Amino acid sequence: MLTIVSSKVQRSVIDIVDPPTIVSSTRHLLCGLTCNIATVPLGCTSREHKPSRPTPQKSKQQLLAASDKVGTLHILEVPWTLRNISHGEVSSVSSYFEREDRRQEYQETRVSFHQQNKQKLEAEEAERKMAQPPEPTTEELEVTMKGLWVEYVENEKKFLMELGLLEESDEPLPEV
Repeated sequence: MLTIVSSKVQRSVIDIVDPPTIVSSTRHLLCGLTCNIATVPLGCTSREHKPSRPTPQKSKQQLLAASDKVGTLHILEVPWTLRNISHGEVSSVSSYFEREDRRQEYQETRVSFHQQNKQKLEAEEAERKMAQPPEPTTEELEVTMKGLWVEYVENEKKFLMELGLLEESDEPLPEV
């Protein structure tokens, strides 16, 4: 879609350019086309004035023309406040950009800090997983369980003897 970026009131000319071809830092148009829209200087055709007799525009007045997808051409007057720099505007805009630069730097350091912490935590988790002893085999589990069973039987025998329910005998309890 083409965008209309400027108009010259005295010549009744509109400059039309493709948006990617505008160089904002130098404000030059790299390519585009010029379209004559009237043979006389543009005038005001609002309801306040008679449409048959357009009022000529002042030389200091700037117009901005834009079209929509349907093809309707809209010509807008650029207000004085948008054409001229107000008192302190340059300093306030430059301080705004400085604040934004500092904010962006802060955000970048914050993101890098969180990424480093995440990498550290992942590395520690990987080390913990590597440091865990391997799972015992079934033979080791059987030996451990048998040792625990023998210990349980001995403790049970002591407990029953303390209660007086079991007397010391020479024959051992049957093994399971």
